[in-house]
Amino acid sequence: MKDNNFEFIFGLGGFVVGLIGLGYAYGSRKRLNGICDKLDSTIDNVSKTIDVDVPDYIVQEAIDKAVERRVQQETTNAVRKISKKIEDDIDLKVRTEIDVRSSTIRQEVKNKIAEEVAKISADDIADEIREEAKEKVAEKFDDELDDILSEFNNNLEHVSKIYSSIADKMAGIGSNKDFKISLG
Repeated sequence: MKDNNFEFIFGLGGFVVGLIGLGYAYGSRKRLNGICDKLDSTIDNVSKTIDVDVPDYIVQEAIDKAVERRVQQETTNAVRKISKKIEDDIDLKVRTEIDVRSSTIRQEVKNKIAEEVAKISADDIADEIREEAKEKVAEKFDDELDDILSEFNNNLEHVSKIYSSIADKMAGIGSNKDFKISLG
């Protein structure tokens, strides 16, 4: 309960301080607005009574710079408009010319393709296909022959070992036992 009272009192104190701050800010703003209004009216009164003499050369310089800026803007705008118009004219002429010439170009391309296709002989194509087929068959046959040769060499090596072993036995190398061959 003590904590609740402390929090309430502390919160109430913060609220009161906030209200005082708001009141002070409002009063300060009102005073500053009053000062600004007095300054504005004083400046207006003083400016009505003071005559400022600006030399002619300063006025002429300002006019010349303003004219130069305006001429530069107008020149830039005119160049943009002319460039856009030229681009549009060129684009239109190119599109028109493409439309006119496209049918002629298409026909020329078709004729050229037909001419080239006519030069191709069916016999030449058949001969090329036969040659390629022969090469593929020869490659496959070579691969199979290589496998058969490898297998034959392995078998030959085994037979050679067997004959070598028989020859060694017959010559008496390797053991002192009698060598016997029986046929039945």
